[in-house]
Amino acid sequence: LDRFKPYTFEWLGSHEDTDKPRIDLKNYKYTRKNQGDETFKICSAGWSHSRVLSAHFAYLLRVYKVNNVVASQVKMRRPHEMKEFNKTSAVDCNIIIVGFGQWSAGVRPLTTFPSYRKDLEEGILAWKSSNINFVIRKSHYNALGDSKNTCPARDWRSPPVIDGYNEISRSLAQKHNITYLDTGSLMDPMWDSSEDFCHYRGLEGRTEALFLLKKVLQMNVKYNWIKPAQKNKA
Repeated sequence: LDRFKPYTFEWLGSHEDTDKPRIDLKNYKYTRKNQGDETFKICSAGWSHSRVLSAHFAYLLRVYKVNNVVASQVKMRRPHEMKEFNKTSAVDCNIIIVGFGQWSAGVRPLTTFPSYRKDLEEGILAWKSSNINFVIRKSHYNALGDSKNTCPARDWRSPPVIDGYNEISRSLAQKHNITYLDTGSLMDPMWDSSEDFCHYRGLEGRTEALFLLKKVLQMNVKYNWIKPAQKNKA
């Protein structure tokens, strides 16, 4: 069953879809020196959605033959785990892209809005005090199904709940001067397009990854506040 008609994404001023994007990552100078022995590591904090995002990053870096930028995942399920996060786990991450919401709304114990705000704010403050470089991305919607539509719902991952989490994330990012990366213009129209009704493994997810990759690399060039990760010495 074909759930959707064929579609393409277009960047502003471009008529090419993102299978062959016009952004030149191969020659992108992510640091001012851009020495060949430097490695810039982008980490995605979260669970399965962040794992898929990291895989998209790795795919794009291979396509563009970018050898001095790598992608990895920092496994976390809920915002309160930021407080328990071992700082040594972030040593090799130049920047961490934080994305929560799936476990908070989908797996018991389910997290109310006040608890989500409290846990995320405490996590933000803990990471700032530890000088961990991070941004917060907009959480994904999930396609509806029986677990979300039943009454009472067994799974809270309906659009209004995710909207609530995202508004909390946006407001706390603004309050604490953290960059909030909003991919809604790309992902919201495709909110129920994932094959498994959850994970964006196709063109839509790859497009989001390209957008985030560009934003993060531009941030480092503009502010120059991220030092290259140190390679392990033998």
